[in-house]
Amino acid sequence: MIVAVVNPGSSTIKLSLWKDNNRIGTSTVPFHDRPELLDRALSSFFSGNSDSPPEAVGVRVVHGGSLFRDPVLFHEKLFDDLERLRPLSPLHTDGAIRTINALKRIFANCPIVLSFDTSFHRTLPPVAFHYPVPNSWFHDHGVRRYGFHGLSYDYIAHRLKELFKPEEALRTVALHLGNGASACAIHSGVSIDTTMGLTPMEGLMMGTRSGSIDPGIPFYLGTKGLSPEEIEKDLNHQSGLLGVSGLDSDLVVLEKAYRSGHKESEMALSMFARRAAQAVSQMATSMGGISCLVFAGGIGEHSSLMRNWIARDLGFLGIALDSGKNQENGQSSTDRIISPIGSRVSVAVISTKEDWTISRDAHLVLGQ
Repeated sequence: MIVAVVNPGSSTIKLSLWKDNNRIGTSTVPFHDRPELLDRALSSFFSGNSDSPPEAVGVRVVHGGSLFRDPVLFHEKLFDDLERLRPLSPLHTDGAIRTINALKRIFANCPIVLSFDTSFHRTLPPVAFHYPVPNSWFHDHGVRRYGFHGLSYDYIAHRLKELFKPEEALRTVALHLGNGASACAIHSGVSIDTTMGLTPMEGLMMGTRSGSIDPGIPFYLGTKGLSPEEIEKDLNHQSGLLGVSGLDSDLVVLEKAYRSGHKESEMALSMFARRAAQAVSQMATSMGGISCLVFAGGIGEHSSLMRNWIARDLGFLGIALDSGKNQENGQSSTDRIISPIGSRVSVAVISTKEDWTISRDAHLVLGQ
């Protein structure tokens, strides 16, 4: 079965084509506001990479809330459910709805399967997904931890079975580090804790998002005249690596600036590494230990500096890197082990494939 995989972001859409569990094409196109331009960008990629039209389409949806615990076959009534979830992730949900409408126009008779980033975290126990807030917030408003990057963590859990013996990956902490960043405790292949919460803003410091901060800060800024919209914009788009460095959110730019003596970039990178290391300890606590650490995402895969800075604070957990292995193939997308032989904790770099998970979901839902 040929599956078209569509992963909409806020400004771009990642596209790939899968046949018999093999990726046969990939591209990234701009997210156009005008429907005709969006349709043309999507259809031109798929028509140019396959002689046959897709037999199914898989679409990533960031937030499934409590409504979607598994991938589902799209039908018109689901638009109402997606609209109900819009306040939890407005930009991502809007992008998903617009993308689905475009795919309906392009592939009128093709089944569309929705895969949710929150689904992998459906195994979180109550002690992990409850917040220490009034119970009415949970029962009346659905305030709880959902977690994200689930499509990435799902692939990592699959890949761990191929790279390690079961006992070696029994207690795995996975770090998905990119413009969005999170950590996940994967015990026996399932999620039991994670750093992102009700929305993708909680947890680690990110490219332009603050991650976890004192919840009193927005209230304080309100007394200074900032509106809720201004505060939300700053926390989502002007914070994180960009906010601290005052320069950029791109780690390549910041590492170059740091080596040139830019102090604010050094501070941003140091904060990013420290918070990631703290999250590893936090996730290990949830599992009663750690046997494997995984670096994934654009930063996790390609920045030997960040991997080194994160690992150097985790020696007390038995985590160490082989400096040569950490440096070699620094820009490679090949999965590899970068811990010394005989280490108590295995450390791996995994090139995560969210589109593999989406393609698999399409096969499962359609019974292929």
